[in-house]
Amino acid sequence: MTCDRCDRPIAPGQEERVPVGGASGAGTIVVLHRTLCRRAPWHAAPYPSGRGR
Repeated sequence: MTCDRCDRPIAPGQEERVPVGGASGAGTIVVLHRTLCRRAPWHAAPYPSGRGR
């Protein structure tokens, strides 16, 4: 199984399944490491923070 946040393998029993709510993606389940992992660079926001101020 692969983490949807960092794209690295997750050992059995170390995953957490999180349902996505809201209008976009409702009913989707994301699989993450139980401990906070570093986001993969290609999952980062497309714009630097502070844009549009």
